Amino acid sequence: MKDYLRTRGVEFDAINLQSNPEGFEELKGRNIRTLPAISVGDRFINVDAFSTKYRELDALLGLGETAKALIPGPELVDRAIFLLTAAMRYARQLPRDRYEDKIPGMKGEPLRLNDGTLVRYPDGTPYVPHDTNIGLVRHIIGHGRKFEVIAKAPGAEGYDRIEKLAPLGEPDARSDLPEIIAQGNQIVVGIRQWWDETRGRDLECEVNAVFGKNSLHEVLQGMTYGLAQHSRQLIHVLRAMDIEPIEPLTDAAYEGLNLPEVVWG
Repeated sequence: MKDYLRTRGVEFDAINLQSNPEGFEELKGRNIRTLPAISVGDRFINVDAFSTKYRELDALLGLGETAKALIPGPELVDRAIFLLTAAMRYARQLPRDRYEDKIPGMKGEPLRLNDGTLVRYPDGTPYVPHDTNIGLVRHIIGHGRKFEVIAKAPGAEGYDRIEKLAPLGEPDARSDLPEIIAQGNQIVVGIRQWWDETRGRDLECEVNAVFGKNSLHEVLQGMTYGLAQHSRQLIHVLRAMDIEPIEPLTDAAYEGLNLPEVVWG
């Protein structure tokens, strides 16, 4: 988000809410439960990967129509499958003895909500998001599963709660790489079947998601953004080991997504 604002020449003050409990209370009072959030005067926007939020932010800042429009449904489905398949290809290149290497900047701590509540897997295990190389692979698979699950059941409950959405579909830490890849392959089949059966008839329906009410199309684009950014990170992990990814992603894979300029952060 900082990168997005800087590229548009917007001056801003960054507030670390970990040292500002009053700020947390103000956000809670405005029904904002996740970060980052942007305030302009008395207006607050919870900004995420969904391109409509960026367009809303651009309008609020008086920047005009600078954010990218939604990717057409058929192309979005193809892109999600392409990115998920690429990530599984790169995962197979990870040396087994490097699976547990820490991801830059990650502390290996369980995810907590703003109020300190611990996020857990359905079995009660604390959820630690992508803190290791193999954890990054599991996280990518999780984005794919979220794409599939939300596409098939956009009206289901729980998508508006980060403690439910964050670990949704992510293989737990006991899953080995063959199991993770098998799940990824199942997701590819599931996404393709959903599209073949519906042809995107529900893309305009409303989903009550963590970042507010969005169309299914917007939510799926957000999941595709996650697939792109984290697959890009997996490429970076391999290259840091002097392993050249097989068929690395090109700019075409990122077209239409509001990816940050930086790989990490």
